[in-house]
Amino acid sequence: MSNSELQKLIDKYLAGTATSQEKEQLDEFYTSRKSQASPLSPMNSEELFKIKDNIRSKVWETVRKDKQQRRLQTMKVWFAAAATIVLIATFVFLLPQQESPAQINWITRQVPFGEKLNLTLPDGSQVKLNAGSEISFPEKFSDGKREVRLTGEAFFEVVHNPKKPFTVAAGEVMTTVLGTSFNVKAEAHENVWITLASGKVAVSQGEDSVELSPGEQAVFDIRNRTLVSASVDLNTYLAWTKGIMEFEGASLRSVTAELEKWFGVSISYNTSQMDSCSLRMTFNNKSLQEIMDQLALVAEVEYEFIHTDEIKIFGAGCSN
Repeated sequence: MSNSELQKLIDKYLAGTATSQEKEQLDEFYTSRKSQASPLSPMNSEELFKIKDNIRSKVWETVRKDKQQRRLQTMKVWFAAAATIVLIATFVFLLPQQESPAQINWITRQVPFGEKLNLTLPDGSQVKLNAGSEISFPEKFSDGKREVRLTGEAFFEVVHNPKKPFTVAAGEVMTTVLGTSFNVKAEAHENVWITLASGKVAVSQGEDSVELSPGEQAVFDIRNRTLVSASVDLNTYLAWTKGIMEFEGASLRSVTAELEKWFGVSISYNTSQMDSCSLRMTFNNKSLQEIMDQLALVAEVEYEFIHTDEIKIFGAGCSN
């Protein structure tokens, strides 16, 4: 079985679409790898990272959905995520890696919901990671390039080096710069947004590419498979780096999803108007209690804290 065939089987298993025959193939592969020394085709660190990254994104998405559907489903979802990790850890361990004296060691940092993280990359570039995000980067950048991988949202301030382009891989989208500051938002299974604060960047996806100037944004639509750019208000997209939450025409559902990530809480609701609201609000370093008070007033709902990390919203909601 080739590396790509194995990855496809693992993807189908994680998605719950694997047939009985495909599941048997995985079982047979596991058994054969324990009892035989015959290797797969050598797998280099790039291929191995893609498998691990794909798996990690799926597990994080499972956990994220769990926060939105807690209670009776919690143990079930977490058990599935844990079983997935065990399964994949087993297969990845069995995969042979291309031995090389110059093999790159990658570092991965994850940010839990309710937290943010500032870090310095090996070249001195600064990164601010938003809640629920993950970044991977080499322990030491190579002589010819600086590459990092991102899931979630981060603001980069890149040290200028014309001899070493800096690239952010976010899903299918690549953003390449020499030295600049920009924001990348690439949540799992959602559109990818690149917003430029200073300098210039080139954004590419497949054969499509756009160049951005300060105040411009590139968006890759994962459904339509299009990459477009437009001028935007930087304050709206960079507000989170200053502790500000800003919503412009947002639904109640999208606001609560952001609050869950920002504060590390779970929010449930029984209103049927979650998507009919068009909310315009700005919160400058406000507490969760202050935000919920204003949200209840604007969205015409009520709420209560079930626990310190769990909130229930009820009421008609956005009746006007």
